[in-house]
Amino acid sequence: MESNIHIFIIWEKAQEKTDELLNDIKKKFIIREIYEVEWSKENFPRNLKRFYGDTLPNPLEKIKSCGTGKFLVVVIEDLKPNMGMRKTSIGKQLVNTNVYDRKMHYRRLIGGKYPIHASINQKETNHDLTLIFGQNLEDVIKKLPTNWKGDKNILKKDLVGWNEWKDLKQLFYVLNSTTNYLVLRNFENYPGIINEDHKDIDILTDDRWQIKHILNMKLFKDKNGIKRLYVLIQNEKITFDIKYVGDSYYDEKWSKKMLDTKKFESGFYRPDEKNYFYSLLYHVLIHKKQKSGEYFNELKQLGIKLQINGISHKTNYDNYLKILNLFMKENKYRLTDSICYKLKHNEFIRLKNVAIHVWKEEGLVYLLTAVKSKIKKW
Repeated sequence: MESNIHIFIIWEKAQEKTDELLNDIKKKFIIREIYEVEWSKENFPRNLKRFYGDTLPNPLEKIKSCGTGKFLVVVIEDLKPNMGMRKTSIGKQLVNTNVYDRKMHYRRLIGGKYPIHASINQKETNHDLTLIFGQNLEDVIKKLPTNWKGDKNILKKDLVGWNEWKDLKQLFYVLNSTTNYLVLRNFENYPGIINEDHKDIDILTDDRWQIKHILNMKLFKDKNGIKRLYVLIQNEKITFDIKYVGDSYYDEKWSKKMLDTKKFESGFYRPDEKNYFYSLLYHVLIHKKQKSGEYFNELKQLGIKLQINGISHKTNYDNYLKILNLFMKENKYRLTDSICYKLKHNEFIRLKNVAIHVWKEEGLVYLLTAVKSKIKKW
């Protein structure tokens, strides 16, 4: 197995043991670089929440054991990674046990639950480096020295996107390295131009809770008084509509298929051509219940290009409905607004669990407002 890059973070309150920790790290791994990072005091709790997501329910509790001062990011290379299963805060994961076991050893050595952080697999390394440095694992490796020279690199800035995103290109660059997602539609001019007629960005992901923290999403009230989630891009509020695997927006099996077959294009992920056609068709006929409109011309052109049986310049609403039903039947997908689907996929239990999570995260007032907003939409 080829070598792996990982990071250890020695938070402020663990730095009295820095020399001891670094000496041990040197025995087990190759230290490639060390950074001394300083986040602003006022943004420290939010940075922590974005960094850990929902695995960190209470940032203030973590601050008690890690501090809010400068911390060290130790970038290491493990020449002989050993992959195995370990129990983590989000369940059993496939991790590099060499790194995981040292992390747990260092925590016992220092005392407390949070004074040391380590990226336990390459996915987490990519996530952590991208948020801290604004550069993903691939780009960081290009600049790493073979061995640490002994000086610490000073970095005084909050997580990338802490206030606003420079542009859509930067936002997608970060999403590409931190979560599994795709943009569902209206992406033809991304990342350069956001469609003025469709300024909402529709995302599908299997990352139910973390993505909102990565995006640094905030709340505002639209002109109808409905609370919406937005992201600040070049000082402009851009609303994001996040759809999840299992949220009954699309059949759960279909949502997973779309993510498995997604296409990388122009710096972001989108559905492949076939799934884009049928997901857009489903959106128009089932979600929006339209019989005509702007999307039909796009569907017609794409259907002819894909040589989908039954599509021609004369295709009408009834033809489209037959084409969608045939696709759903062939792939054993179900209409998610049917009682049968909701019962089979425990829709009511899902809604209860989501409500409990929102209550814990945002409070009862926000939950009630969200329910009211959903009813208004219906």
